Amino acid sequence: PTEGIDINGIFGAMFPGLMFYLLFFIDHNVSSILSQLPKFNLKKPSSYHWDFFVLGVTFLPCAFLGLPPGNGLIPQAPLHTRSL
Repeated sequence: PTEGIDINGIFGAMFPGLMFYLLFFIDHNVSSILSQLPKFNLKKPSSYHWDFFVLGVTFLPCAFLGLPPGNGLIPQAPLHTRSL
């Protein structure tokens, strides 16, 4: 699958990849902070930690397969926490 890709293409893909990584990192941190607001009275049960674990485990295969990874989506994070 890498036939015909020169070194310029490889280094050219690093910039969008880095931007995507930063977007994912910032989105995840903002969702985590929003979902831990005092109004949700979160006790952090084991399901809360498993949720982040599963999200992390699914990210790597998606990267290898070239699929878009799931993320903590800011608007849905408080709703998800309320359901826990």
